Amino acid sequence: MLALIPAIACCAPPPPIALTEGYSGASRAHGALRPLWSFTPCRVHVDAVLDARAPADSMGEIGGRPIGGKDTIGWLRSGLQTLSDGSQIRFVGADQADLILRVELLKAYLLSNAQMAKTANVVVRVRYSDPSSAQTTPPDEGTYRGHDSGVNWLSSSAESQAELDSALSQILDDIGGGIASRCREKS
Repeated sequence: MLALIPAIACCAPPPPIALTEGYSGASRAHGALRPLWSFTPCRVHVDAVLDARAPADSMGEIGGRPIGGKDTIGWLRSGLQTLSDGSQIRFVGADQADLILRVELLKAYLLSNAQMAKTANVVVRVRYSDPSSAQTTPPDEGTYRGHDSGVNWLSSSAESQAELDSALSQILDDIGGGIASRCREKS
């Protein structure tokens, strides 16, 4: 009977991966934020960050291990905060904003296959509204997709986090460009 215990233990499924709530690509310089204009910074207010996925706590699997995201809103919000690292975008209160954003996470998942490849996909919708014409003009919206793929080396938490962060980083570049173009139109 005791001989069966090691055999059962070796066949137990690996533990699930829990992603962190912070975007770890924060030090990366976003391409969309390279000097695009020479006027005062665009003042942006993020009105809401929502997770529209169902179920909201599942982010796929890697190497047969489920990936859970306990605070995907915190992850997305921390990524958005990196947009103000430069001098062109400043996050402010709603009463001071040139542009108001409402951000929805539509998809965020990582999958791997038997050939040891992995792919991450993130999709975000942003509704941009001009507070000076909010009563007369409906919000403008953009849907952004980020994708990253590579070899699944270890099916680790760090590897999973890096892949999803890389996909989110592409989206952040696009959102930064969307903010820049809308602020340029206002000036």
